[in-house]
Amino acid sequence: MTVLLEHDCEESDILDFVRSWIDRLSTEDYQGALDMTYVSEHSQWTAQRLQSMIINYGFEEGIPENQQQRVTDLNQAEAAKDAPWYIAAVYRATDDDWAGAEVEYGLPLNGAESDLNAHFEVVSLPEGLALELLDLRVD
Repeated sequence: MTVLLEHDCEESDILDFVRSWIDRLSTEDYQGALDMTYVSEHSQWTAQRLQSMIINYGFEEGIPENQQQRVTDLNQAEAAKDAPWYIAAVYRATDDDWAGAEVEYGLPLNGAESDLNAHFEVVSLPEGLALELLDLRVD
């Protein structure tokens, strides 16, 4: 079920949502993580694709098994919030509306730093705000 935030939420609420999404990924609950997000009719995201993109470090094709990645719980990631690669940013077009804002968040992988980032767009729905996963990519 898509998680909805209040239209007048704070940036910290949006980042908390993303952290909860990462928690789901750290338990390898790819369907649960995807279910938290808004999935538009043109989206190509499936739980299988999400898993593949993480395991293969942002690529859909396979990498050697000994190089495959897993999302690490943020609380267990080695100095995640202090690492130079760590990104947690919300880019907003206007101060009075979250619609269309973009969120970028670095994923901790295999207990260490990573430059694989999740990119979301904030979507305004009548019931509240939702985040749509746009991309996982190495920046």
